[in-house]
Amino acid sequence: MKSLFIFLVAGLLVACGKTEAPPERAQTADGEYTLEDVPGTTIKLALKKDGQGKILEEGYVDNGVKTGVWMTFDKSEEFPKTLISYVNGIAEGPYFEFNDRGQIELKANYKNNKLDGPWGRYSFGRPLSTAGYKNGELDGIYREFDMREGKIQKEIYYKDGKEDGPYRYFNDQGEVTVEYNFKNGEKVGGGMVEH
Repeated sequence: MKSLFIFLVAGLLVACGKTEAPPERAQTADGEYTLEDVPGTTIKLALKKDGQGKILEEGYVDNGVKTGVWMTFDKSEEFPKTLISYVNGIAEGPYFEFNDRGQIELKANYKNNKLDGPWGRYSFGRPLSTAGYKNGELDGIYREFDMREGKIQKEIYYKDGKEDGPYRYFNDQGEVTVEYNFKNGEKVGGGMVEH
């Protein structure tokens, strides 16, 4: 009985003397991340923190590759600064940028690590500019708007990243004041529009 007691006390002392293993870390081109297991999966939560312990970036990795939604933080951990989706380390899906109050400042979409689909820059919920992208290049109509009233100021047609079609400027009444025509990035005509 005495030897059992000594064995239990010794085991207890050894167990109490153990320190928790340091968190797993990963070094990437973006900096150092602390990794935490997600039970029952090969996925790990990756956290990048500053010197004061404030989270700068948060997301998931699967076998060391970014996957799922990733967030970056700026001044506050309450609202993310950016939000982007990854599949196998490649930007794929929605991308958002937010201001300090959590309002959307930029909305875009990625496909195979390139801008693809609708794109928009906003201020206080109003569009400042909108466009379409295809395979990383402007494609479709690019528009700029007046911040106060939301009226269109400029409109440019793009195809495969080059101006192709009308290039228009608008006055405060929404009338076209200047219109140029482009073909494959080259100006082919146009000028002032008389009213």
